[in-house]
Amino acid sequence: MSTPSPEWQTGLTRLWERAEGRVVVLGIGRRGHGDDAAGPLLIDRLQASSDLAAIDCGTAPENFLGVVARHHPGLALLVDACCVGADAGTIHLLSPDELAHTDFGTHGLTPALFLKMIEQQTGAECALLAIESERVGADIPASPCVHKAISTIAEFLLSHAPKPRTL
Repeated sequence: MSTPSPEWQTGLTRLWERAEGRVVVLGIGRRGHGDDAAGPLLIDRLQASSDLAAIDCGTAPENFLGVVARHHPGLALLVDACCVGADAGTIHLLSPDELAHTDFGTHGLTPALFLKMIEQQTGAECALLAIESERVGADIPASPCVHKAISTIAEFLLSHAPKPRTL
């Protein structure tokens, strides 16, 4: 008997099935600042491993809107650390509409606004995968529970990604 997927996996599977076009994964965060590096650390795991477009946006995702558009995404998936009071390492899947009514984000442009901009420019489905942080601060590594969440997300994304074609 198989165990049911966590809610974020079920929701992401539905989004993936509806998406027409490439999946673009965008990591947001600051390297070297503990769990805030979750987005870029996930991108490191994804690059050169599949046909997913994996982009490290650092702390200024708005600078990558044109790059995202050039990929013609069917699904744009933003990955960032969050602090909403859940257990550290918890993975949340949020739509732009769910984000619009929160004070989520520590970066200049809120994830909700950035995802709305992507939707308007590309027509892509958009969502945020947020990883609950345990520790954030200068010159500290990401926590083990966030590394575990990154591994879980990477495994899920890579198992769903189309394999590169060989001729």
